[in-house]
Amino acid sequence: MAAPVVLCDLMYPDDSKSHGGRHRSVQLQELVEAAGFKAAVIPKAVNQSNGKSYLRGVSNALRHNLPLLGGWKWLRRWGRTVARFEEALAAESNVVGALWENTRPEGWVIPRLAKAVGLPIVAVPQNLEALARGKVINQVSDYPGRELLWEARSMRLADRVYCIASEEQWWLGWYGVKASFLPYALPSSMEERQSTLRARRSGPPAARFLALGSASNPMTYQGMLAIVAMLKEMPAGAPGVDFVGIGTERLKESGLPRGIEAHGRISDEELDAMMARCRGLLVHQPLAVGALTRVAESLAAGIPVLANPIAARSAEHFEGVHVYHDQSELHRLMTDELDVPPIPSRPGQENEFCADLRRCFGSRSGA
Repeated sequence: MAAPVVLCDLMYPDDSKSHGGRHRSVQLQELVEAAGFKAAVIPKAVNQSNGKSYLRGVSNALRHNLPLLGGWKWLRRWGRTVARFEEALAAESNVVGALWENTRPEGWVIPRLAKAVGLPIVAVPQNLEALARGKVINQVSDYPGRELLWEARSMRLADRVYCIASEEQWWLGWYGVKASFLPYALPSSMEERQSTLRARRSGPPAARFLALGSASNPMTYQGMLAIVAMLKEMPAGAPGVDFVGIGTERLKESGLPRGIEAHGRISDEELDAMMARCRGLLVHQPLAVGALTRVAESLAAGIPVLANPIAARSAEHFEGVHVYHDQSELHRLMTDELDVPPIPSRPGQENEFCADLRRCFGSRSGA
């Protein structure tokens, strides 16, 4: 008998590039399958004209009383989401539920569509998306504040909600969303790569640290600028740092001190070579949502992590995560002998999540 089907609206369903967001989507897909369901991933692409997308967007905005906070472009996106969902639903038989990860505004219609056809839905947001741009909310009427309210209202329609960061549970609770915690763990497809990196690090580490992330993320970029500012004030002879990731070459505009390099985007092979010889990973964020997947991934590769409290959220308990609060503590950690961290054990919350999926969807599947 064919396995019952769960429609999965993932944040990164078909991204061939390797990055943290994609890795989280793969983790969720693997957990759906581990729970005994077929994960039918809803593709991003849809064969529908812009005109029809607008019409379907208008129809669903009126039906579900959705707000046009982002202007007319949201109508087209909602219309495309409706087409994606309906095509995926029609392509499968024995659909018993939906998993909803893409909680950006274009995805707000997903729980409403699922409810309309009687499907239970589990929400697993990657972030509080309204805050992901790093814009400070000065008053409730600010755009991020209104978007966050509608994001939470949409999550309230889900039968279950799971956060990637435990810190977001209490926040969502104030919006009437009872959320559980499902931490990030490496999908099985990444385990071999991290194991290979760990084996390559068997010799003595280099003196240099690695700061990894995309400068297109405003919170990551501001954190990198904060690291540069602290490095400028450190005594001569402090360990060097390599900044790697999309747009990190912009850091050169801030005037990098001696021993600090900004490489921009590099190949996976070059990145693996840097990770295999770096002394540790530096992570700093002044504001944040979600959780940083690269912390768990670095630990799995045997790389110690130096992070400020915000960057270490939901991971500060791991052996190998060293939290600093100011420049002097960072300098001390950078010059200390750092032990090789053990491989993090898989979180027990994954088993609880799979069991919850079976409870949520099981009544329809006969499980």
